[in-house]
Amino acid sequence: MPRKKKTISSASRIPKKESKANDQTSSPPRSPRRNLPFIIGISIGFAVFFTAGVYYGGRALQNHEGFGTGDMDKQLNLEAIQEFVDQRILPAMNDTYNNIMEKINKDQMNNNNVNETDTKRRPGEKFKSIILLETGQQVRPKHPVIFVPGFITGGLQLWAGEECLRKRFRESIWAGNSMASAFLADKECWLRHVELDPLTGMDPLMLGNNESYIKVRAQQGLEAADYFVSSYWIFGKLIHSLADIGYDPNNMDMVTYDWRMAYPLLEERDGFLTDFKVKVERMVAKNNGEKIVLMGHSMGNLVVLFFLRWVVEPKKRGGGGGGSDWVNQHVESFINIAGPMLGVPKAISTLLSGEMKETAVLGTLGKLLEGYLAAKRRKEIISSWASVWSMLPKGGPALWEVGADNSSIPESDSSPARVLEPPSGAFHSMEEVCNAEEDDACYNPLNDAINSTINEFAKKSKASINLDDVLQFLLDYGGGLGPKVAASRYHSFQSGGRSPPILSQWHNPVATPLPVAPSMKIYCMYGVGVDTEAGYAYKSNLDETGQYLDPPFVIDTNATKGNMVNGVRLTNGDGSVPLLSLGYMCADGWINNRKLNPSKIQVITKEFEHEATFVMSDPLRAGPKAGEHCDILGNEELTYDVLKIVTGEKVDTRIISDIKNMAATINSHDLGGLNYISKVEAKR
Repeated sequence: MPRKKKTISSASRIPKKESKANDQTSSPPRSPRRNLPFIIGISIGFAVFFTAGVYYGGRALQNHEGFGTGDMDKQLNLEAIQEFVDQRILPAMNDTYNNIMEKINKDQMNNNNVNETDTKRRPGEKFKSIILLETGQQVRPKHPVIFVPGFITGGLQLWAGEECLRKRFRESIWAGNSMASAFLADKECWLRHVELDPLTGMDPLMLGNNESYIKVRAQQGLEAADYFVSSYWIFGKLIHSLADIGYDPNNMDMVTYDWRMAYPLLEERDGFLTDFKVKVERMVAKNNGEKIVLMGHSMGNLVVLFFLRWVVEPKKRGGGGGGSDWVNQHVESFINIAGPMLGVPKAISTLLSGEMKETAVLGTLGKLLEGYLAAKRRKEIISSWASVWSMLPKGGPALWEVGADNSSIPESDSSPARVLEPPSGAFHSMEEVCNAEEDDACYNPLNDAINSTINEFAKKSKASINLDDVLQFLLDYGGGLGPKVAASRYHSFQSGGRSPPILSQWHNPVATPLPVAPSMKIYCMYGVGVDTEAGYAYKSNLDETGQYLDPPFVIDTNATKGNMVNGVRLTNGDGSVPLLSLGYMCADGWINNRKLNPSKIQVITKEFEHEATFVMSDPLRAGPKAGEHCDILGNEELTYDVLKIVTGEKVDTRIISDIKNMAATINSHDLGGLNYISKVEAKR
């Protein structure tokens, strides 16, 4: 007879903090920590500079007068060198890194008298031991799990391409060691292969061949997003902990997709949404009818929301035809880890000028980056990735600029916080440039329609521009190509007004209600306490004659006031996503707005204060208490919560930030909140 199960409190399964002697994150020996960056830097630096120096040095010799191609082939076989780097240097670098980490970790444990078995136990192993100790029973998998990776974290493989990448067939050109070698071998070639056709949102045509396409496709299986490169985990730690309690490919899988594309085009080109639906149904059937747990990270959560709407919509409306009760029948829980539910301001800066906080603060290094990969080229590539447009801020000024995050604005500044702030004198209009200079100063390398779009936006900035104006400009500007780009066709930022919502709104939780699924639960888990981009100061980008350059507007890195540093306004968040986007829908919108949650789906929000710690065995990450956007996937407490959810146990809400007060401030404003948005949209 099985032993009776004991009652366990929600907090009892989180292992107590071990003593300092048994904590490998505490007080690491000074010598290994001090030498570690040097050791790793030498290894990585040698590989990168050897590859780049030899390869580009050889190319330079080829072009040198008196040194022909034939001579070069005799003196230096570049393909052989590249093959040597791929097969010898990079694997050796990984082995060296792993050996160094193992030695340093053992030295640290010996110095602190730590048992090696204890320090190497993963959260899944500890969780299993706790359950056995407290209940006398072995923990078993209950709900099958499907991971949904986020933006740029999934591998992309080459299936067809130009001659410059002919040896890379089925190799990963995004993620993995082969990405670095492909980039170093021919930067421009690599960039052409990761770029999409901005007008179609699909595969680009090869140069000089209108019938053949560059074909890059998502890597398949758990390997697609377990590690980005060797030792840099994404879902790897969670996968391992789930395996520790009995999960395997029969009840754990990953839906992989081309993260560059607009979500509807993923279905048109790859049948992704149909495959997603079939995979869920198959896994539920294979696991005795146990409903699925969908686990997304970052943009992957927007993909989940889009899928949950697509799957219940009739096929005649572009949906999957699963019926209104499909989600309730198949989905137990949706675990939303670090989801940008209301988008991210940095999507504006990357689409507008190819910039973000990291580039704004580089100073002299920024000039080097500009010379190597110019902002214009970065903007072009990013603008071709329609998925970035899905992460533009949602909810407009009623959520982002009216009362939002006022706690981060100096009290002396009574003006509302703007996601994009023009200079005090506003942007320059074309008329001002033409009147101030000679006639030829009116010439602009951009076409007339784009010039007109820029001019109208500059004129509007003289009065005031809000988030709606910025979003409309981006859609009309289209990265310099106009409103016909694919991203403009597949994304609407109207926050309602359609019932049911149209396909271009399905990425937007302010416009698209949750499915009717009263038995489903949503868990919002995210980190707080990290400076995060919330807005920008911009200026006109003019040349010496007063002509607009491309990009026409750039971050004003001289703007520094209060929490505005180098033209970037910072706020609380997880380093990538502001708190408003992480928590507003979870802590307020889906709880208090019946229109957006018609079946009263239970929403549990759990926040994690970021606490960076140095761990010898994982020196490039922020440690087991991290709340940063990617490193939270290695947070041990979050891992325990995931293990509870998939085994059918309870996880409670824990809010430690000011998100509820922030939501209350927004909602109480005459021009703020979801109710105000509904009133405005109803009048359109």
